[in-house]
Amino acid sequence: MLTGINISKFSTPDGGLIELIDALSQVKYLKRLRLGSIEPPNIPLEAILERAADESHPLMPHLHISAQSLSDVVLERMRRHYKAREFLEMAEFCMGRCPNISIGADFICGHPGETDEEFEITKKRLKESRLAYAHIFTFSPRPMTRAYGMKDVPDARKRKSRADELRLVAAALKRKFAESLVGGRRKFLLENMVNGAYFAHTDNYVAAMVPFGAPGKKNALVDARIDGVDSSGYLVCSDA
Repeated sequence: MLTGINISKFSTPDGGLIELIDALSQVKYLKRLRLGSIEPPNIPLEAILERAADESHPLMPHLHISAQSLSDVVLERMRRHYKAREFLEMAEFCMGRCPNISIGADFICGHPGETDEEFEITKKRLKESRLAYAHIFTFSPRPMTRAYGMKDVPDARKRKSRADELRLVAAALKRKFAESLVGGRRKFLLENMVNGAYFAHTDNYVAAMVPFGAPGKKNALVDARIDGVDSSGYLVCSDA
Protein backbone atom coordinates (compact mmCIF):
# COMPACT_ATOMS: atom_id res chain seq x y z
CA MET A 1 0.00 0.00 0.00
CA LEU A 2 1.40 3.36 -1.06
CA THR A 3 0.04 6.07 1.17
CA GLY A 4 0.94 9.48 2.54
CA ILE A 5 -0.13 13.11 2.40
CA ASN A 6 -1.11 13.86 -1.19
CA ILE A 7 0.89 11.01 -2.71
CA SER A 8 -0.02 12.12 -6.25
CA LYS A 9 2.61 14.85 -5.78
CA PHE A 10 5.34 12.36 -4.90
CA SER A 11 8.48 13.34 -6.79
CA THR A 12 12.15 12.41 -6.96
CA PRO A 13 14.91 13.10 -9.51
CA ASP A 14 14.05 9.68 -10.98
CA GLY A 15 10.36 10.42 -11.45
CA GLY A 16 7.03 10.62 -9.69
CA LEU A 17 4.22 8.34 -8.59
CA ILE A 18 3.90 6.46 -11.88
CA GLU A 19 7.62 5.75 -12.01
CA LEU A 20 7.43 4.47 -8.43
CA ILE A 21 4.50 2.19 -9.33
CA ASP A 22 6.41 0.85 -12.33
CA ALA A 23 9.52 0.23 -10.25
CA LEU A 24 7.54 -1.65 -7.62
CA SER A 25 5.78 -3.71 -10.30
CA GLN A 26 9.17 -5.28 -11.04
CA VAL A 27 9.65 -6.52 -7.47
CA LYS A 28 9.70 -10.31 -7.49
CA TYR A 29 6.70 -11.96 -5.83
CA LEU A 30 4.81 -8.66 -5.38
CA LYS A 31 1.30 -9.63 -6.41
CA ARG A 32 -0.80 -6.70 -5.23
CA LEU A 33 -0.18 -2.98 -5.07
CA ARG A 34 -2.69 -0.37 -3.91
CA LEU A 35 -2.72 3.40 -3.62
CA GLY A 36 -3.84 5.07 -0.41
CA SER A 37 -5.97 8.20 -0.44
CA ILE A 38 -5.24 10.49 -3.38
CA GLU A 39 -6.47 14.05 -3.65
CA PRO A 40 -8.00 15.62 -6.77
CA PRO A 41 -7.50 17.30 -9.11
CA ASN A 42 -3.80 16.67 -9.81
CA ILE A 43 -3.78 12.90 -10.27
CA PRO A 44 -2.08 11.09 -13.19
CA LEU A 45 -5.32 9.20 -13.81
CA GLU A 46 -4.72 8.01 -17.36
CA ALA A 47 -1.49 6.25 -16.41
CA ILE A 48 -2.93 4.84 -13.17
CA LEU A 49 -6.02 3.44 -14.90
CA GLU A 50 -3.98 1.93 -17.72
CA ARG A 51 -2.07 -0.12 -15.15
CA ALA A 52 -5.08 -0.90 -12.94
CA ALA A 53 -7.02 -2.25 -15.93
CA ASP A 54 -4.15 -4.58 -16.88
CA GLU A 55 -4.78 -7.92 -15.14
CA SER A 56 -1.09 -8.77 -15.34
CA HIS A 57 -0.07 -5.62 -13.46
CA PRO A 58 0.08 -5.66 -9.63
CA LEU A 59 -1.73 -2.30 -9.33
CA MET A 60 -5.24 -3.21 -8.24
CA PRO A 61 -8.48 -1.79 -9.76
CA HIS A 62 -9.28 0.18 -6.62
CA LEU A 63 -8.85 3.86 -5.79
CA HIS A 64 -9.62 5.82 -2.65
CA ILE A 65 -10.08 9.46 -3.68
CA SER A 66 -10.42 12.30 -1.19
CA ALA A 67 -13.88 13.92 -1.23
CA GLN A 68 -14.75 15.12 2.33
CA SER A 69 -17.97 16.76 1.13
CA LEU A 70 -20.12 17.01 -1.98
CA SER A 71 -21.20 20.58 -1.21
CA ASP A 72 -19.10 23.18 -3.02
CA VAL A 73 -19.66 25.67 -0.21
CA VAL A 74 -18.34 23.24 2.41
CA LEU A 75 -15.39 22.30 0.19
CA GLU A 76 -14.51 25.97 -0.11
CA ARG A 77 -14.61 26.37 3.68
CA MET A 78 -12.30 23.36 3.90
CA ARG A 79 -9.95 25.08 1.44
CA ARG A 80 -10.21 22.13 -0.92
CA HIS A 81 -9.04 22.84 -4.45
CA TYR A 82 -11.79 21.01 -6.30
CA LYS A 83 -15.56 21.11 -6.77
CA ALA A 84 -18.00 18.30 -6.06
CA ARG A 85 -18.65 17.98 -9.79
CA GLU A 86 -14.93 17.47 -10.46
CA PHE A 87 -14.75 14.66 -7.91
CA LEU A 88 -17.87 12.92 -9.24
CA GLU A 89 -16.74 13.26 -12.86
CA MET A 90 -13.36 11.84 -11.90
CA ALA A 91 -15.04 8.81 -10.31
CA GLU A 92 -17.18 8.25 -13.42
CA PHE A 93 -14.13 8.60 -15.66
CA CYS A 94 -12.34 5.89 -13.68
CA MET A 95 -15.32 3.55 -13.94
CA GLY A 96 -15.48 4.08 -17.68
CA ARG A 97 -11.81 3.32 -18.23
CA CYS A 98 -11.40 0.40 -15.82
CA PRO A 99 -14.29 -2.11 -15.62
CA ASN A 100 -15.30 -3.13 -12.09
CA ILE A 101 -12.91 -0.66 -10.46
CA SER A 102 -14.03 0.26 -6.97
CA ILE A 103 -13.90 3.93 -6.05
CA GLY A 104 -14.12 4.88 -2.39
CA ALA A 105 -13.96 8.19 -0.56
CA ASP A 106 -13.91 9.86 2.85
CA PHE A 107 -16.60 12.24 4.08
CA ILE A 108 -16.62 14.52 7.12
CA CYS A 109 -19.96 15.34 8.74
CA GLY A 110 -20.49 18.54 10.72
CA HIS A 111 -17.55 20.61 9.52
CA PRO A 112 -17.75 24.18 10.94
CA GLY A 113 -20.44 26.13 9.13
CA GLU A 114 -22.11 23.13 7.50
CA THR A 115 -25.84 23.79 7.34
CA ASP A 116 -28.66 21.28 7.09
CA GLU A 117 -29.11 22.23 3.43
CA GLU A 118 -25.42 21.72 2.66
CA PHE A 119 -25.42 18.34 4.37
CA GLU A 120 -28.50 17.27 2.39
CA ILE A 121 -26.68 18.17 -0.84
CA THR A 122 -23.82 15.85 0.11
CA LYS A 123 -26.24 13.11 1.14
CA LYS A 124 -28.23 13.36 -2.10
CA ARG A 125 -25.17 13.40 -4.34
CA LEU A 126 -23.57 10.51 -2.48
CA LYS A 127 -26.77 8.46 -2.78
CA GLU A 128 -26.91 9.14 -6.53
CA SER A 129 -23.24 8.31 -7.07
CA ARG A 130 -21.76 4.97 -8.10
CA LEU A 131 -19.12 4.87 -5.38
CA ALA A 132 -18.28 1.39 -4.14
CA TYR A 133 -17.96 2.50 -0.52
CA ALA A 134 -17.49 5.56 1.68
CA HIS A 135 -15.74 6.11 5.00
CA ILE A 136 -17.76 8.48 7.17
CA PHE A 137 -16.19 10.61 9.88
CA THR A 138 -17.67 13.02 12.41
CA PHE A 139 -15.90 16.37 12.65
CA SER A 140 -13.87 16.79 15.82
CA PRO A 141 -11.87 19.96 16.55
CA ARG A 142 -8.10 19.43 16.49
CA PRO A 143 -5.85 22.00 18.20
CA MET A 144 -3.49 23.95 15.95
CA THR A 145 -5.63 23.41 12.85
CA ARG A 146 -7.46 26.14 10.97
CA ALA A 147 -10.81 24.49 11.62
CA TYR A 148 -10.20 24.53 15.38
CA GLY A 149 -10.97 28.24 15.58
CA MET A 150 -13.83 28.30 13.10
CA LYS A 151 -17.30 29.26 14.29
CA ASP A 152 -20.73 27.73 13.79
CA VAL A 153 -19.73 24.15 14.55
CA PRO A 154 -22.86 21.95 14.52
CA ASP A 155 -23.48 20.50 17.97
CA ALA A 156 -22.23 17.01 18.76
CA ARG A 157 -25.67 15.42 18.51
CA LYS A 158 -26.25 16.86 15.04
CA ARG A 159 -22.81 15.83 13.85
CA LYS A 160 -23.42 12.26 15.00
CA SER A 161 -26.89 12.20 13.45
CA ARG A 162 -25.52 13.32 10.09
CA ALA A 163 -22.75 10.74 10.23
CA ASP A 164 -25.28 8.01 11.02
CA GLU A 165 -27.38 9.05 8.01
CA LEU A 166 -24.40 9.00 5.66
CA ARG A 167 -23.30 5.60 6.95
CA LEU A 168 -26.67 4.17 5.92
CA VAL A 169 -26.19 5.61 2.45
CA ALA A 170 -22.63 4.24 2.35
CA ALA A 171 -23.82 0.77 3.40
CA ALA A 172 -26.36 0.73 0.56
CA LEU A 173 -23.70 1.76 -1.97
CA LYS A 174 -21.32 -0.91 -0.70
CA ARG A 175 -23.93 -3.63 -1.03
CA LYS A 176 -25.01 -2.46 -4.47
CA PHE A 177 -21.42 -2.60 -5.72
CA ALA A 178 -20.91 -6.07 -4.22
CA GLU A 179 -24.09 -7.30 -5.89
CA SER A 180 -22.88 -5.97 -9.24
CA LEU A 181 -20.05 -8.52 -9.10
CA VAL A 182 -22.33 -11.56 -8.65
CA GLY A 183 -22.00 -14.07 -11.46
CA GLY A 184 -18.42 -13.13 -12.28
CA ARG A 185 -15.05 -14.41 -11.16
CA ARG A 186 -12.32 -12.53 -9.30
CA LYS A 187 -9.00 -13.14 -7.65
CA PHE A 188 -9.19 -13.36 -3.85
CA LEU A 189 -6.37 -12.87 -1.39
CA LEU A 190 -6.90 -15.28 1.51
CA GLU A 191 -6.31 -13.62 4.87
CA ASN A 192 -7.38 -15.07 8.22
CA MET A 193 -9.31 -18.32 8.62
CA VAL A 194 -12.55 -17.96 10.58
CA ASN A 195 -14.76 -20.98 11.35
CA GLY A 196 -13.37 -23.01 8.47
CA ALA A 197 -13.50 -20.24 5.86
CA TYR A 198 -11.02 -17.58 4.85
CA PHE A 199 -11.72 -13.90 5.20
CA ALA A 200 -10.51 -12.44 1.91
CA HIS A 201 -10.55 -9.42 -0.39
CA THR A 202 -11.02 -9.24 -4.13
CA ASP A 203 -8.61 -7.32 -6.31
CA ASN A 204 -11.15 -4.47 -6.29
CA TYR A 205 -11.31 -4.48 -2.49
CA VAL A 206 -14.58 -6.23 -1.69
CA ALA A 207 -14.63 -8.43 1.40
CA ALA A 208 -15.61 -12.09 1.21
CA MET A 209 -15.69 -15.33 3.13
CA VAL A 210 -14.11 -18.02 0.96
CA PRO A 211 -15.27 -21.48 2.16
CA PHE A 212 -12.53 -23.49 0.47
CA GLY A 213 -8.78 -23.64 0.69
CA ALA A 214 -6.84 -25.85 3.04
CA PRO A 215 -5.47 -24.53 6.35
CA GLY A 216 -2.12 -22.82 5.95
CA LYS A 217 -3.13 -21.02 2.75
CA LYS A 218 -3.04 -17.55 4.29
CA ASN A 219 -1.72 -14.95 1.79
CA ALA A 220 -2.49 -17.25 -1.17
CA LEU A 221 -4.34 -15.94 -4.22
CA VAL A 222 -7.28 -18.00 -5.46
CA ASP A 223 -9.69 -17.64 -8.34
CA ALA A 224 -13.34 -17.97 -7.35
CA ARG A 225 -16.84 -17.53 -8.70
CA ILE A 226 -19.05 -14.98 -6.93
CA ASP A 227 -22.44 -16.53 -6.21
CA GLY A 228 -24.06 -13.88 -4.03
CA VAL A 229 -23.83 -11.46 -1.13
CA ASP A 230 -24.66 -12.55 2.41
CA SER A 231 -26.53 -10.62 5.09
CA SER A 232 -23.27 -9.10 6.37
CA GLY A 233 -22.37 -7.77 2.94
CA TYR A 234 -19.63 -10.34 2.29
CA LEU A 235 -19.37 -11.98 -1.10
CA VAL A 236 -20.43 -15.64 -1.21
CA CYS A 237 -17.96 -17.64 -3.33
CA SER A 238 -17.37 -21.09 -4.73
CA ASP A 239 -14.51 -22.78 -6.51
CA ALA A 240 -16.68 -24.08 -9.35
